[in-house]
Amino acid sequence: MYADESAVRGSPALRKPIHRNTGLRAARWAALPVAAALALGLSACGEDGNGRTPADKAASAASQAATSVRNALDDVGHKFDAIKHGTAVPRDVTVESTSHDADGRATASLSVTNTTDKQADFLIQVDFHNSSGDLVDAVVVTVNDAAPGSKVSATARSHVDIKGDTTAKVPRALRY
Repeated sequence: MYADESAVRGSPALRKPIHRNTGLRAARWAALPVAAALALGLSACGEDGNGRTPADKAASAASQAATSVRNALDDVGHKFDAIKHGTAVPRDVTVESTSHDADGRATASLSVTNTTDKQADFLIQVDFHNSSGDLVDAVVVTVNDAAPGSKVSATARSHVDIKGDTTAKVPRALRY
């Protein structure tokens, strides 16, 4: 598949391939500088009795956080890749509010609009960001059997505890 094929039909040199998961790859790599900053920014003297300094512990925690985000994005990517005949409709999904549940997990209230004249299902990616704007989790929400022209509510819940202010964004959604 090529970007704007109608404009470059006769000129193969001008065709640019479209890569489906470019945003997903970028998000995976975006978590690594956060991990590195945490590891470098939290250095101090002293050990915990096991030969690990606070900097070692911070580096380990940052590495685990980056791995967690990378795994969540991989899971989201696999679910989106499984949908073969969907239509991208991120504008049909609105984040109404974010909060935290009793377990400390971030939640996002979503409003999903089926703008078609047929019943439809939706697959929605919700990214949770901490107060610094760092991506800390990504989840998938499925809405089944949305009636034609209807507006349906859904809730996304993070996999991990997120402290402080949290925002949620919908980078992609498919109607199928």
